[in-house]
Amino acid sequence: MPRTVLRPVPPWTPPRSLRGRIGLALAALMIGASVVLALAMSAFVRDAMLDGARQGIETLARQTARELSFGMDRFVREIELQATHPVFTDPGSSPGRMREALEAIQRVYPEFAHVSVIDAASETVIAATGGIFEGGRASGRPVFEEGRRGLFVADVHDAVRLASLLPRPASGEPLRFLDAAAPIRGADGVPFRVLASHLSWEWAHALRDRVLEPIAAGRRVEILLVDTAGAVVLPPVPSVPMGTPLARLVGDRPPAGAGAWADGAEYLTAEAATFASGAFRGLGWRVLVRQPTAVVLVEARRLRDLFLVGGAVLGLAAAAIGWAVTGMLVRPFSDLARVASDLRAGRAVQATTSRDRDPVEVATVRAAMHEVTGEALERAQRLLGELAALYRDAPVGLCVVDAALRYRRSNAVWDQAFGGRDGAQGGAGLPRALVDALCAAIDEGRTAAVEVEGRDGDARIWQVVVAPLREADGATGGASVVATDVTAIRRAERALRLADERKDRFLSMLAHELRNPLSPLVNGLRVLDRVPEGEQARQVRQMMRHQLGRVVRMVDDLLDVSRVSLGKIALKPEAVSPPEIVATAVESLRHLADARGQSIETRLEPGLPRIRGDRVRLEQVVCNLLANAIKFGRDGGRVRLSASAREGLLRIEVEDDGRGIDPAFLPHAFETFAQEDATDDRPDSGLGIGLALVSHLVALHGGRVEAHSGGIGRGARFVVELPLDAPVGTVGTGEGPSP
Repeated sequence: MPRTVLRPVPPWTPPRSLRGRIGLALAALMIGASVVLALAMSAFVRDAMLDGARQGIETLARQTARELSFGMDRFVREIELQATHPVFTDPGSSPGRMREALEAIQRVYPEFAHVSVIDAASETVIAATGGIFEGGRASGRPVFEEGRRGLFVADVHDAVRLASLLPRPASGEPLRFLDAAAPIRGADGVPFRVLASHLSWEWAHALRDRVLEPIAAGRRVEILLVDTAGAVVLPPVPSVPMGTPLARLVGDRPPAGAGAWADGAEYLTAEAATFASGAFRGLGWRVLVRQPTAVVLVEARRLRDLFLVGGAVLGLAAAAIGWAVTGMLVRPFSDLARVASDLRAGRAVQATTSRDRDPVEVATVRAAMHEVTGEALERAQRLLGELAALYRDAPVGLCVVDAALRYRRSNAVWDQAFGGRDGAQGGAGLPRALVDALCAAIDEGRTAAVEVEGRDGDARIWQVVVAPLREADGATGGASVVATDVTAIRRAERALRLADERKDRFLSMLAHELRNPLSPLVNGLRVLDRVPEGEQARQVRQMMRHQLGRVVRMVDDLLDVSRVSLGKIALKPEAVSPPEIVATAVESLRHLADARGQSIETRLEPGLPRIRGDRVRLEQVVCNLLANAIKFGRDGGRVRLSASAREGLLRIEVEDDGRGIDPAFLPHAFETFAQEDATDDRPDSGLGIGLALVSHLVALHGGRVEAHSGGIGRGARFVVELPLDAPVGTVGTGEGPSP
């Protein structure tokens, strides 16, 4: 009897059938591909989230640096402006008056924890908010020593004595301060006092909270401020004391980028430097923003798990479909195997329709494939067409360049602004800053934003964002560029700045113009107290009436400008005689011309018709123009005033032979508060509202006014044209120079 040999049975044997083998291979391929795709998508999402978070904290760092710089500029400019306050510049001001003015500053700017005025000669505090330190000596203190030399700003520091006299903040932390000081100059321009301030560092905490307020608390974004010595002056959390060296927090790694800090946690970190802004010259601070990497990647890990589960399910479904498809593919082979089995068993071979059926199935599959492929191709072409139209008709400039800065594509807006053409060299003719940004995006793989002007002849301003263009292998193969026209925004910003500057100049000039008549009035009252009667008293009263008249005229002009701006001025039309208007203006201003030795020459065309208008306002127009000509005409010169009627218009011209107008200023001559070379030391500078009021009043009468000048030193000519739509008769004329 033969011996039976027992062999071990393998735990799993691969299927022997063709369908089983193909189906198993297809299932493994589908599941593997789905898992790999899920992992790739999760990695892409992770990188995208990290990149988005990095860009977000970079933007937050720049925003915080900008807010700090602009905020410090605002406080420094306020100290510099308040140093010119008349209460501080008047040597006779009492400590009580100065203290009231200081506390008024503090009410407007509560960030100033303490403000004081220090006498430069005695080095003592003569007035302070709350009376703190009044009578104390300030010698040796930087805020005083540096402040009397010029505008001064100090870094964050402790002031133990001052902090002990002020209420502690709600946080319980000790008070810290920034010092800002400016010299107070007398009438001779020499500093004789110092305006010193201590700005509470709680302001920076409030600014940081305001910047972080829109960000959800769950994102755990923290902001640090580091001084020039590398010490933290605005800690991220209360557990980090102020003054902690930054190196102790970040360890050996660079302060920016991604990596572990000294506490063992991994952070994304961005850095931005503060900068000089206006009167604030900068202190070299750096803003650091950090966010835990784990917080950023929470959603990425959740998506990774979902991708893996979805990939596995999709792979199993694809494997099941593959199993069914494999059965259809191997059916002809199954029929052949069955026929072979029947022949081997000696059974009759049954007829099969596989030969007739297979071509129909193949044809059906082919037709279905063609139909699906055609629909997909048509859909893809339609989408490509829509994308091309969107790219072509976008209201922003778009272009793509390769690594050699050659254009791959560009739209019409870009071509018009920068002259791009497919295949052309992209760097040719582009602003240098834009070329540098393109090179940085291609060489270093970083996104950059710059503001540039278009090519020659295009005065628009463009904000251009350049981003690296990644190839399939991850390498940077070029850059995509988006250019947005921000011309209107920048012009609006410039207009706002100009309006603000004019407002500041106007306020300064108003104080100057009001001080000029008020000082003689005060002196006159003192004289009248001593000598109430007599010739000297009569002359003083006459001078006081004249100065009060100046104040009344200024207030009337201000009220008129306000009424015109608010649309509350109403005309009282009547039949007005142009010669009477001219005569009234000449008579009311003759004393000003006589005082400067000037002659007023009037030329009136015969037979001038009456016009309908507001007599008072038209006299105001002519008086303002005539006063302007007398003011800016040369001493001993001649002022010409003429009136004529041409083509349905009454034309009034006022011409002087004096200072003239810079051609660059002519377009702004009739703007409110606009003044050419307006300074406080010019006795004839005025408020900058006379010509603006003339323009408004002439416009209300349906007319227009123009200014002409050959340039500096060549005199000026102003022309008013009023419509003669409804003449009511003519009046006599006069001609010739005034006596």
